[in-house]
Parts: sequence; structure tokens; C-alpha cells
Amino acid sequence: MREFLRNEVWTLNESLIITYSDVFLIVIVLILASVSSIIAGIFIRKNRLFNKWELSRKRLLFHILRASFWLIGLGFILAIIGLNIDGFLSYEIIKPTDKSDFSLKPEHIILAVIYIFVTRLVLMGLERVFTSDRHFREKDSGKSKSVFKFISYIIWIIAFLMILNSTGLKLTVLWGAGAAILVGVGFGLQQIIADLVSGIFLLFERNLKEGDVVELNNGIVGKVENIGIRTSKILTRDDYTMIIPNTQFIVKELINWSHNEENTRFHINVGVAYGSDTRLVEKVLLECAEGDKGISKKPKPFVRFENFGDSSLDFQLFFWSRRTFRIENLKSSLRFQIDQKFRDNNIQIPFPQRDVHIVK
Repeated sequence: MREFLRNEVWTLNESLIITYSDVFLIVIVLILASVSSIIAGIFIRKNRLFNKWELSRKRLLFHILRASFWLIGLGFILAIIGLNIDGFLSYEIIKPTDKSDFSLKPEHIILAVIYIFVTRLVLMGLERVFTSDRHFREKDSGKSKSVFKFISYIIWIIAFLMILNSTGLKLTVLWGAGAAILVGVGFGLQQIIADLVSGIFLLFERNLKEGDVVELNNGIVGKVENIGIRTSKILTRDDYTMIIPNTQFIVKELINWSHNEENTRFHINVGVAYGSDTRLVEKVLLECAEGDKGISKKPKPFVRFENFGDSSLDFQLFFWSRRTFRIENLKSSLRFQIDQKFRDNNIQIPFPQRDVHIVK
């Protein structure tokens, strides 16, 4: 058995020889790291000490512990195979040339992983501050999400530039190449750049935020689900999602039903036959509005005698409601009530008709 464990599995050079015993120990280390991560997750989820912690905070602690276990495991693996760590980290996978200083080494890859991991930890902490903190929730949760989203883009860009800089790639060369590319395909990217700039304006001007009910210039009404850096998502009243370029919100007319306040005024048009008791019509309409739970008590609903029509007396019932997104359903329910009340009070709803007299 000992002889078998001493047999070589893989040989890179004289300084790196992996035997079956090394493989056996490496497997044990990997199993221990995995089991430790699982136990840590269960401990954080079940222990009373963490019951009051928010989910994002628990996840942050779990990610830190899991990364620690795997880093310790990696150190054990390198020690088991007897690898010269300095030599391994400085080994050039891609070597620099006369025209470029770019090189790729294992240390660059490890550093990139560390940058990405640290960036994710920072963003998780910021997300907790912006979206979970009571102060931000009470002020404007949609605004805090938008600001966090913009900051996350900036942080990821900085992390990406740091990764490139660690490989020896000069950022001045990168900027020059980027400028040349932008000039070359500038016309093709005009719309995309306009959408990106519009997204930044939306995030900071706050004329539009997540949860707002808006009406587009084509008459479609929807609720803003997400405001991205280039596009935004709107859920329509038919329950399908529209993905709209941000320039549509900047350059075209838009009605934001939620911009000033959540309580929005609406109205229903009603016509009754000539000869009807107008005060009774007003009373019935107000009773229907005041009896509907979806209609706000303040401001109070009111009725306007709009006009003497060709074949009807025209009224408008005005009311306020917070159910802006599903207002058509509320209006439909209100019309059913009005029709029933009119029948109970013998109030006639007219329809256009003509009498034709035939003269011989």
C-alpha cells in the first residue's frame, strides 16, 4: 500500500512531483473545506445569535467564512505538493514582448479573484446600507436602489481597471485604443451612448423612480419595475414586461401618475335621460363612490354637472385613489354599482335614437 501511494501521478518538472498520497491528502483538504463551508452556513442560519440579522448580513458573513476556508485549504494543498510558491506565482503563462509589456502570471489570476471577491463584499455591504437600512427605506427605497446601482457600476469599473493594471497593461494604451474604437464605430454607438446618458439623468434627476405608474406617449400605462443604466423595465396592465430604452423617457412626453403624490384623481363619465332628478343622480353617484373601498375618503369624491348633451344630461364623478396601476378594474367595479343603483332608483341611461316619419 505504501509503495502504491508513493507512485507518481503527474510530473511537471523535478521540483513538482505529485504522488497518489498527495492526491489523497488534497481530496481530504477539499472535503474538509466543503464540509466546513456547509457547517458554517447551517450554523449561521440556525443559531439564535444571528436570528436578528438581516439576510444580506448573514450572506456577507457566510461568504467571508467560506472564502477563508478555501484560502486555508489552498495553502495546505500548496504545502502538500511541496510547490515553490514564489516560483509558481511568478511563472509567466503569457510572456511580454518587445511591443507589449502585458504578461499573465498565476499571481495576476489570484489577484483578479481577490479583487472580484473584495468588490462583491463591498457591494454587499453597500446594498445592505442602501436597501435594507430603515432610514433609506422610510425616505425612498426606489431612490436608494437607483443610487446603489449607479455606485456599483463605478466600483466594478474601478475593479476592472485595477485588474488590467496589475497585468502590466498600460491604461494609457487602453484609453487610446478605446478612443479609437469609439471614433470608428461612433455612429453605430450613438443610440447606446444616448441611452446610457439618459439612464444617468434618470438616476439623479428622480423624475422617474421604481414603483411609479406612468403613461407612455403611445397610451400604454405601466408600473416601473427597474431602472437600469441603459434600459428600464415596465410592467403593463396586461401583466407583460416592456423593456424600454432610457432615451424614450427623456426625449418623449411622459405622464407620471405617481410623481406628485400617491393619491391620484380620476373620473367617470355618466349620462342620464332628460327629465331625471339631477340631485338624485348626484346623491346616487356619491353613494357609489363612498361605498367603494378602493376610493380614498380624503379628498372627498364630488360630482360635476358637465353639460346638456344631445340626448342626455352629462355628469362626471370625480374621486381619488391610490390604486393607480389597476384603476381600470376599479372603474369597472364602480360602473357596475352605478348601473345597479340607477336601476333601483328608476334613473334611465339614454341612448341616441331617431324617429323617422315617412310622408306619402
